[in-house]
Amino acid sequence: MPPKRKQAAQKAKDDSKKVKSDVSAAVERLLEKGASYCEELGIEMEKGGDALFQWLCASIIFSIGIAEQSTFRATKGLLTSGLTSPTSVKETDRREQIDAVNSQGNVQRGPSMSGRIESTADMVLEKYDGTLEKLREAAGRDPQKEMKLIREFKGVGETGVNIFCREAQLHWEELFPFADQRSLDTLAHHGIHCSSAQEVANLVDNDRAKFVRLLAQATKEDLRGGKKEGGANKTTPGAKAPQKEGTTMKETVQKHVDKREQAMQEEADAEDEDTKEKAAKKAEKAQAMVDALEAKLGKAGRETADQAEKEQTKDDALQAKAGEQEAAAKQDKH
Repeated sequence: MPPKRKQAAQKAKDDSKKVKSDVSAAVERLLEKGASYCEELGIEMEKGGDALFQWLCASIIFSIGIAEQSTFRATKGLLTSGLTSPTSVKETDRREQIDAVNSQGNVQRGPSMSGRIESTADMVLEKYDGTLEKLREAAGRDPQKEMKLIREFKGVGETGVNIFCREAQLHWEELFPFADQRSLDTLAHHGIHCSSAQEVANLVDNDRAKFVRLLAQATKEDLRGGKKEGGANKTTPGAKAPQKEGTTMKETVQKHVDKREQAMQEEADAEDEDTKEKAAKKAEKAQAMVDALEAKLGKAGRETADQAEKEQTKDDALQAKAGEQEAAAKQDKH
């Protein structure tokens, strides 16, 4: 085998080992640093019951599309003010609910948040006897049916459902392993490239608590760096976004992912069918772009690896053939 090709083949093998090592290190780093959102908010998800209502309210607030610091502050304010169950929410008036949302510091869209929380409490009380465990029973513990029923709550779009499922799976084991595309994209930002939730679960030996913490910490680091769950990246109001030379394909994919999620939230918030339909079309268009770009990105990576493997196989075949010819030449001399 020519020395250069042999070196390239060895480098490809070494790179593969390094990637596995780097992924393990990234997983450990995130797990050491982090806690789940529920843990950080004091929501005891393992117990279920009202914890599910608390996390659904948090998911609705997180999906609104404002800065993560504001959504976390609003949720913390709601819970520390004692609005931790559908009944406790209904025992307060709108002013008290807004004050609760703002108790940790004024946040944008406080009245809108309180309206959604009150609507959620109404529906849990009227349709599910005050507990989301009844929703689970109504869905027959079928993940797809559970997600469909969660979407029936006012203001809950796909983003809100995904946020809810990421940590509800700690109690509703039938959801495990759940990781939406946003979660997989976020993990990829940290060097953890997985194509499915099960691949992520395998990295933590199918430990549900670690799995949930891993998703949460990766998300928190991204969001606290300026991204929002329900919308595009944060920029200074009125300022032009900085221009980048040579924008990578991954950055372009993320741009369309953000557009898709923003459109999905617009669809969930729409008051009329016309607005809802327009938002749905925007989301479909953005998703088509994401699918096309990710397919292209994946193909580029696979082609690099396939090419190295083909060259290695070709070199091995040539070396074997040369050996056979040399042996045949010696045989002819004898």
